[in-house]
Amino acid sequence: MVAAGVALSWNPGDPSDVEPYAGWTARSIASLAGPANSALEAHMSWAGSQLGEVHVIVDGACMQATPYTGTQHVVLEIARWLSRTRIDARVEIAAPAAAAADLSRVLAGDRVAVIERRLGLAADVVYRPYQMLYAAELPFVVGTGRRGLVGQLDMIGFSNPAYHPSDQLLFFARNLQRHLMRVLDGVTFISTFGRDTAYAECPDLDRDRLHVVSCGADPKPFVGALDRVTPLDNNTPFLACLSSTFWHKNRTHAIRVFSELVALHGYPGHLVIAGPEPYYGRSLAAEDALLAALPPGVAGRVHRWGQVAEQEKWWLLRQAQAVLYPSVVEGFGLVPFEAAAVGTPCLVPAESATGELLGATTAAVASWMPAEWADRCVALIDSPHQARQLVTEVGRVAAQHTWEACARATWEAIDHALASPRRAIHIDDGGPLARVAPPLRSSGTRVRFDLARGLPAVSRRVARIVSRHRSPETHDQS
Repeated sequence: MVAAGVALSWNPGDPSDVEPYAGWTARSIASLAGPANSALEAHMSWAGSQLGEVHVIVDGACMQATPYTGTQHVVLEIARWLSRTRIDARVEIAAPAAAAADLSRVLAGDRVAVIERRLGLAADVVYRPYQMLYAAELPFVVGTGRRGLVGQLDMIGFSNPAYHPSDQLLFFARNLQRHLMRVLDGVTFISTFGRDTAYAECPDLDRDRLHVVSCGADPKPFVGALDRVTPLDNNTPFLACLSSTFWHKNRTHAIRVFSELVALHGYPGHLVIAGPEPYYGRSLAAEDALLAALPPGVAGRVHRWGQVAEQEKWWLLRQAQAVLYPSVVEGFGLVPFEAAAVGTPCLVPAESATGELLGATTAAVASWMPAEWADRCVALIDSPHQARQLVTEVGRVAAQHTWEACARATWEAIDHALASPRRAIHIDDGGPLARVAPPLRSSGTRVRFDLARGLPAVSRRVARIVSRHRSPETHDQS
């Protein structure tokens, strides 16, 4: 199949065909390239993308003036590298109007335009590189591009009822994400583990449209001095565990490892756990109970800092003797690569995506026995050679997972979508109130959803205001 206008005088975009058939070919091709002959439309879509400029809009509904979350960085980096790896492409980020000007400054020097996210835009491809939580964002994604792709970073929230405040909202979130994966023309995942988990949860997905594109594991460490006082100084030995309080992050395992490290090896240092508190699915109560059962001399050296700024995160990674990342399930897992970027060894479980990526390195621990993790920590602390070897091994893996490699794999997924027939809509489950279609949603659903997210946020804000009036010595929350 060749592009329109190359053979048989087909030119669907030109209404001024030669008499006596003025407009006839345009109308006929427009009719043929429809649901009754989707293959023709797919051939025309692919051929046109090969002969001309490909216009890609990256959905940046999550963007703010100052990007700080991992998802926001994914949007920025994928847009930046999509433009760098295909110079004949036109790449834009569709972001809220309030963030557009600042994001344009962030992207200065790159061939990425920032436009206002609104209905009525048109592109060859719209790509949303992360999951969806709000049905109001759905019309833009399914209606903007001739083809659409979505990135399913992981299936953790999809698979865990405890991460939702009600069964209705669980069904709604599952249906919304399942609907998007079914109806769009391609789904990208940042690991094979993530793709296989999605297929296990949604076995009716077309495997030919599921693509592993990886994730950029080449972080840019923050350079600069820490601008606030902490309970620890540069001479205090400590281990670090950087993670949110989600259950799957398994922060209690880090506490048990530290306890074994003290009991079995007389470790004199501390444990610092830092990360944000999610809206639901938190492990804080279990952590409190575990700390209460430990000897005061051990529990008193466990510091929970909550969410920290970027510079504090990199200070912890640089200063720690080792980093613990005992998450039981991950879509990718950037912390081990961030630690290696500043020369600090990090231990991970040899399963899920961390096992897929780092299972062949000395960073992986094939056991959940805290004592074995403690033994590995001692070996890294006592042997700089072993620590350097681990960092080098993780660095070799990181070199295979750059943002450039991610962008090139994403272009392959985009090309596949442009050359494939459009997808069809499937049926949702969970009852009428959990369906994706807005007319069938209960008005109270959004209210309950916003309350479930907002009330804990208000509580944390009040706690931060109070903590600012406390002395540095009371900074830790253990």
